[in-house]
Amino acid sequence: MKKLNCFILTCFISLNFFSFTAFAEEKFISVGLTKYKGVSNISLDNNYITLGKENNYSFSSDFSLNSSSNFTIKPLSNYTIKYTQSFSSYNEALSISMNYNDSYVYKENNYYTMIGNFNSSSEANNFMLNQNINGEVLKLDNTIGIYDNNKLLIAYKDSIAIKSNDYISLGNKPYRNFINIVSKNNRLVTTNIVNVEEYLYGVVPSEMPPSWSKEALKAQSVAARNYAYSNAGIHKNEGFDLCDTIHCQVYEGVNNEQQSTNQAIDETKGVLAYYNNQLINTVYSSSSGGYTDDAINVWNDNIPYLKAVKDEFEEGAKQWTRTFTFDELSSVASVGTVNEVILENSSITGRANRLTLVGTNGNKVLEKDEIRTFFSKFNGGTLESKNFKMSKGNTYISPNTTKSSKAIVNNTNSNIVVISSKGNNPINKENSFVIDKNNNTSKVKDTFIIDKNNNTSNLLNNISNEKPQNNIAESVNYASKVSRQDSNSITFIGKGWGHGVGMSQYGANSLAKKGYKYDEILKYYYTGIEVR
Repeated sequence: MKKLNCFILTCFISLNFFSFTAFAEEKFISVGLTKYKGVSNISLDNNYITLGKENNYSFSSDFSLNSSSNFTIKPLSNYTIKYTQSFSSYNEALSISMNYNDSYVYKENNYYTMIGNFNSSSEANNFMLNQNINGEVLKLDNTIGIYDNNKLLIAYKDSIAIKSNDYISLGNKPYRNFINIVSKNNRLVTTNIVNVEEYLYGVVPSEMPPSWSKEALKAQSVAARNYAYSNAGIHKNEGFDLCDTIHCQVYEGVNNEQQSTNQAIDETKGVLAYYNNQLINTVYSSSSGGYTDDAINVWNDNIPYLKAVKDEFEEGAKQWTRTFTFDELSSVASVGTVNEVILENSSITGRANRLTLVGTNGNKVLEKDEIRTFFSKFNGGTLESKNFKMSKGNTYISPNTTKSSKAIVNNTNSNIVVISSKGNNPINKENSFVIDKNNNTSKVKDTFIIDKNNNTSNLLNNISNEKPQNNIAESVNYASKVSRQDSNSITFIGKGWGHGVGMSQYGANSLAKKGYKYDEILKYYYTGIEVR
């Protein structure tokens, strides 16, 4: 389950891209496709495309091309000869182009014939004089070329918009509507221009399992819609509204669309959440672990609808442990040798308010979301949540809790079951395999565990028959202060996944199972709002 990274919030979001009066109308956004940002080569899966220009989120068509295979897009940076005469159509310019080898059509305001690909201005000038060509030498930069079987067909200055009859597809990943490609510093930046509702088709199943309760999916749909409207433009300096990663909302295009989530989006079409008639920024995370956090405790913004809420019905909260030695902490804290760690938790939510690393050259005080992000310097990255306690040493937790807690394994009816955000997935012992980091495989039944004393035992014998619990390690001796004299390491034992502000996705599903409607779920997590 993906969740949102933290970002700076303002108490009331000012919409620069959309007006409040027009939410019911069809609106479009540009989504940056991270895989195709700053690249030098893009391959299209379509063999029929229409080329044009993007104009205020609309597609302005120029002409269409067919290919016996597929098209490739590359930036152009070279010297060439621009034939003097301009043309009103692609075919007119092409008729002149066919008289020369290594020639192609160029589209700026009009169509032109371009001749040759030269390394220098003098080389191009000599060729132009020898061939008695009526033209001028140009140095192309930030120009985009469309190739068919390595033959350059057409080049566009600065940007090009591309669509197809059905979906436009890159790397076997189809997208709705059209893509826009811009050349910046002779590298390509690709965006998908898409209707907001159809954008949500690719977001909601990426952010919440489509098998979850319908009302939870509808709550997620509204939250994702609010997020899109209230955050459109945060990547304006990069040339698009939102990215397709966890930084904004995970967007997978058409491939990830599901009937259940499409239906949830359609049934809530145009529905948004407001506070005092202002559109709210519906941040959310995977699970709170029992209590959501106040935005002021994470991003230092006092936002009236993002207050801490007791998440008493949340089931399946992620559980995790992370262990750090004092030497590891000393290597990154920049306070000399760390000899003590002090944890201060909220008396209400139980979440960490302050974490102090006491060193020989001063103290490193972690507050807000830095309590999580500070640990991005270690293997395992940012702490899974701020809902954790501390114990000394490398504390042993039950076999049902893994270090990352992204999956819990138990043994049910003689089958191994992996429990994840997608549900229970039984694995047959005879026909299932374990794959290591080098892609070597072995049967589950033939896999062994080696403990610290080099004793071996079969994996199946080490899998607990107990069901995973929400409350882990209840017998652990927690401490608010651990010193190097006590132990050479500390362990954080936590639950929840993500920043913990706003809606808990696991909690939303639990509320839906208890009969809550989608608007009631949203009102549960976002204080004092209206949904309409």
